[in-house]
Amino acid sequence: MARLFLIGLLSATTLWQCAPDSNSGDDNAPLVVRLECETQVDSIGGPVSDVYLLAKERKVKVAEIGACELFDQSTYAAYQIPDSALAACGSADSYVYVIRAADALKVFQGQNPPYKEIFRIELK
Repeated sequence: MARLFLIGLLSATTLWQCAPDSNSGDDNAPLVVRLECETQVDSIGGPVSDVYLLAKERKVKVAEIGACELFDQSTYAAYQIPDSALAACGSADSYVYVIRAADALKVFQGQNPPYKEIFRIELK
């Protein structure tokens, strides 16, 4: 019964935002950066989420993790995610966050530091 409830819940909430929008403040137009998760049920009935980076009018898949959840910036320290992260989300097995470094956005993934850079998008 609980498994059916979980499957129904995941089906009803397949798309949600993993982090609030963030602005860089460096350009005339603000840079909006967020992570978004699309969650499905895998072949054995467990949740799996594709994590997408949304920035500069692009949506790019950057990771696949378990059931994705929102990380509020006030909780970043608990996951050892830098305070400078623009957005972050994760599951029980992996965390994903994005930072701005010079003229690029860098996406990192892992469960414990050091996190590994998994994607980069140039801003200029």
